Amino acid sequence: MIPKIIHQTWKTSEVPPAWRYHVNTWKWHHPDWEYRFWNDEDGLHFITEHFPDLLEKYVGFPYAIQRADFLRYALLYHYGGLYADIDYECLRSFDDLIEDRSILLGYEPEIHAHDLDRKHMVSNALMASSPQNDFFAQVLNEIKNDQTLVYAHVDVLETTGPLLLSKVCLHLKQHAPYIFPADVLSPVPNDSEYLNILVKNGPESIDLKLQLIQNGAYAIHYWSNSWVTNLAGNLINPEPEAIAGFTFIQGMDSYGNDLFNGGRDIKQLGERCLQDDRVIAFNTDGFAKSILRDKQKWNSMKNSASNEGLYVKKGIDF
Repeated sequence: MIPKIIHQTWKTSEVPPAWRYHVNTWKWHHPDWEYRFWNDEDGLHFITEHFPDLLEKYVGFPYAIQRADFLRYALLYHYGGLYADIDYECLRSFDDLIEDRSILLGYEPEIHAHDLDRKHMVSNALMASSPQNDFFAQVLNEIKNDQTLVYAHVDVLETTGPLLLSKVCLHLKQHAPYIFPADVLSPVPNDSEYLNILVKNGPESIDLKLQLIQNGAYAIHYWSNSWVTNLAGNLINPEPEAIAGFTFIQGMDSYGNDLFNGGRDIKQLGERCLQDDRVIAFNTDGFAKSILRDKQKWNSMKNSASNEGLYVKKGIDF
């Protein structure tokens, strides 16, 4: 039902060094599967040839991550097979998992959904499907008809990402496909102690991987989320303590509650946010915040540079 094809995508044909091992794990565990790697140019040719009626929508997306999301759905609908983000490590063969199935979906860890005030969230980072599957036909149709303007990263999640998949599943109700629990396809949450152990790649990581396999896991997502930073371009923040009207908290962020993304020229963003009464904070990824979470629920920024972090308006209690 699901053909033995592995699809992975990236901007160029050069896989970043940090993820080359992870890409190879899919090949090692699936020696009899066909492996196809798609760069941006390949993706454009594919959409032009096989989805000409959606080409205008595809090239018109404001952000590259939306094209990447769209491409993975189109590949699964046209060819079928398995799609995995390149920051995914495969732990064992998927042969038995896809047997007698026409679609394979899994939930993200519950904490990811709760951070966005949702009960569940279906992942689009690892999926498998038969060709011409009705589910992905519905996903592509939803994207085609969506007119949402994208201001913040949650808008990307809703227009082409996991929240879109979750919405389609909700609309399908009793006809929605079975969705595997996070322990199977996404067993390690972002910004967790377990993820830190895996990233360090020491002896503890081997023991943890064995334990995850025993608990039913087939793969590990490392949640690089490079698209979030890339959404707003390169960071310009030479003097992190010198933004008028704000207190800087180095290395930390309060996830969610985004009003807009104002770019990563922090001086300009700070001036804009200072004049906007809705904004009480913003981070160095460019996202302005309307609400701060309790401080104990703040998360670490992906980058450890001294100029990365959260700016909170002076006078706001945190």
